[in-house]
Amino acid sequence: MIVLVFDCSSSMSIALIKNNTILQEKFFEHQAKHSELLVLEINKILIQHGYDFKDLDLVLVTNGPGSYTGLRVSLSALKMLKIGLKISCLTINSCAVIAQKYINQHPHIKVAIQGNVGEIYFAEYQRKNNTVQELIRPLITDVDEVYKNLKNDDFLCGSANNLFTNHSLKSNSLDLILARDIWILGEKNLNYVGINQINFNEDILFDQIAPLYLRDPKISVRK
Repeated sequence: MIVLVFDCSSSMSIALIKNNTILQEKFFEHQAKHSELLVLEINKILIQHGYDFKDLDLVLVTNGPGSYTGLRVSLSALKMLKIGLKISCLTINSCAVIAQKYINQHPHIKVAIQGNVGEIYFAEYQRKNNTVQELIRPLITDVDEVYKNLKNDDFLCGSANNLFTNHSLKSNSLDLILARDIWILGEKNLNYVGINQINFNEDILFDQIAPLYLRDPKISVRK
């Protein structure tokens, strides 16, 4: 099985997997270049390993929360693959992927991803039967509200490390390099894929490919 995984919810990461082995992965920090680089870099990786888009068996992509522009880029690419090549596709939310990285070491996890100025994307998970169980679905909040509900033994992860310097378990900006971790989540626990609880053996429909926006994006009207 040849699987392509990519994420543009903040930074951009891409991974190509064959039979549960990662053939190659790339990470790009510049959000502004997602639209220029995503398809180009995916194509480069495929060519380097002797494959074409039509050789893909499955594509896994994050659907947010995160950058409006990044999510539009990644999900538009996913839709092109879906409608053009009829490749099986699945989406998962970014917070669940981050929580999965730590679920074996910490039974109770809170995820905080930096959003707009003064805002945080927040979600909460716990370990249940070695799986990630969602306690609080992703929402928008702020630092004070997160701090108010933090306990000393909570494990806090995500990308808001500079906002939580007083907490003993600080966030890690590297938590947003997600491609590898999306696949690890899928490989271990493919019956949990995002909010929709989509089973790995079921192909997501074209109409189900949608961003997890926590508020409607502001779109300026040109006159």
